[in-house]
Amino acid sequence: MLPELYRIHLSSQLNQAQLLTLEILVWLLQVHKQAKIERLAAHFPLPITL
Repeated sequence: MLPELYRIHLSSQLNQAQLLTLEILVWLLQVHKQAKIERLAAHFPLPITL
């Protein structure tokens, strides 16, 4: 998913939940290769609320 250098830097800036959410979003973008928000939201494992 994220390169180790990015993970080390981001772990000091984000909490564990935020880092995991970022990793999931990056993974979704890599797998689906389309940045349509509706498609990403449909595959995101957490409910999206406002």
